[in-house]
Amino acid sequence: MLARLEGHKKSVVGVALPSGSDKLYTGSRDGTVRVWDGNSGKCDHVFNLGFEIGSLICEGSWVFIGLPNLVRVWNLSSEGSMDNTVTVWDLETLQCKQTLNGHKDVVMSLLSWDQCLLTCSLDHTMKFWVAREGGKLEPVDTHEEKSGILKVLGLQDAKGKPIVLCSCNDNCVRLYELDSSLKWIAHDNGSNCKLSLGWIICPVDVLHENIPILVDQLLNPAKET
Repeated sequence: MLARLEGHKKSVVGVALPSGSDKLYTGSRDGTVRVWDGNSGKCDHVFNLGFEIGSLICEGSWVFIGLPNLVRVWNLSSEGSMDNTVTVWDLETLQCKQTLNGHKDVVMSLLSWDQCLLTCSLDHTMKFWVAREGGKLEPVDTHEEKSGILKVLGLQDAKGKPIVLCSCNDNCVRLYELDSSLKWIAHDNGSNCKLSLGWIICPVDVLHENIPILVDQLLNPAKET
């Protein structure tokens, strides 16, 4: 046994480790959600919801808490919205820290990368935001596509170079290379786009498990012997 987490006064009905977080969330019939530090095992916060909790689960960065006659939903990261904004939440207090404005249509996908945030929207743009002193995010770059952007994913190629893939509603997935400071790398064709994979009929996240292999094969094709 690595650790014994004590504090709840009644049965624990759910345990969740949200994606991208080093915090463990537990829900109990005592009506509280406890947030535990994943490294030290100490309880950082206790949220008293005022009702007996029936269940607690997570999916990605979302935490779902089952209460009598309702489900409480928490999103523990930046969250895109139908009102063209992005809401940034404090992971410890679960309070809104900042609202990011700038997109002119629905924000469809987010990518958190180091101290940067990449947002994409149906307004045909991807925006780079950088955390400044005090943690506030500020826009530093905007990239335009010819169609609405549905999903963005980030990974590193075989040489450790940052790669961004975005799927658009023209049925294409486009691949971009970034430098070490996460800035777009321009190519000889005058575009930032390294590759455009046409007529992809499923979302880029469905291809997620095979994308690293696909990217490596496209950027580093085998030489004929």
